[in-house]
Formats: sequence, structure tokens, C-alpha cells
Amino acid sequence: MDRYPARVSGPLASYVAGFRAELVRLGYTPRVAQDNAYVMAHLSRWLESEGMSSTELTGQQVERFVEARRAAGYQRWVTVRALKPQLGYLREIGVIPEVDCEEIDCPVEHVLQTYGVYLRRERRLAERTARQRVDVARRFLRTLVVGEALRLERLEAAAVICFIIEESRRRR
Repeated sequence: MDRYPARVSGPLASYVAGFRAELVRLGYTPRVAQDNAYVMAHLSRWLESEGMSSTELTGQQVERFVEARRAAGYQRWVTVRALKPQLGYLREIGVIPEVDCEEIDCPVEHVLQTYGVYLRRERRLAERTARQRVDVARRFLRTLVVGEALRLERLEAAAVICFIIEESRRRR
């Protein structure tokens, strides 16, 4: 189980198995964890082919990587946002540099990351269901951002009701 993906080279090679194990620990299925690990392995090989170390993996370099994936015909993990599990893990263990808040929408994403873990771990929701709920929460929480701060004190029943009404208009 810890041997996937089998062919890993590059500066992130020694972190792929730990990443996969962490996803399984967080409640991801072994298959989803394996798929995510394959993407990290691809990122590691790309860094190696570009002659870069993990400390050079900036937001701009991540964008170059996803562009390379799109150009190669990949249809999954072709946006910076899709790589958040891999990048978040690597940042958490100190392998790649932190990013500016503008790149990841810091105030909202920090809350959403915690919420996503709660949904998967405590509520035992499937990854897809948790992701859908996090996406809705993201749209709502962005309405509470003022400047660079998430203003949860602005959270009131009227704001929730307005958001739900607007969301219901977008759906059947």
C-alpha cells in the first residue's frame, strides 16, 4: 500500500508515500489517495526535469506545472486549485515555501480546510460530498471577507437566508 506510486523520482519522491498515508488517515479512499499520490509523483518528476528543487516551487511554478499537464492532455488536476491537497501537505511539512494569501484566498481557505477535515473525519462524508459542501461554504464565506479579513462577526441569519435564496435560484 505504501509503495504507490511505484515510479517516483525528483525532489518530492521521499514525501509521496507519507502524503498518500496522510490522505488515507484523513478518510480518503485508498484509490483516491493513490491517484493524488500519482499527481505528486508527476509534480516531482516535472520539478526534476525543470532542474528545480522543492524550495523553488512558487505559485508561478505551480501554474507552469498545471499548464504542462494540460498541454500533455491530462484532464484531471489541471488547475492550481486542484493541487491544494498536494501543495497543502508539502507546505505543512515545510518542504515547499508558503504562498501569499492572494494565491490561495487565505482567510476563507483556512476555515474551509478545517471544515473539510471535519466533514470527512467526523461526519464520515465521502470525498465528493465533502468537496461539494466545502464549495458551497466557500461561496458563502467569500461574502464575509472585508479587505483581507474574514469577518465572521458579520455572520447573521439574514446573510445566510439571502445566500440560500440566491443559491436556490442557480439550481433546480
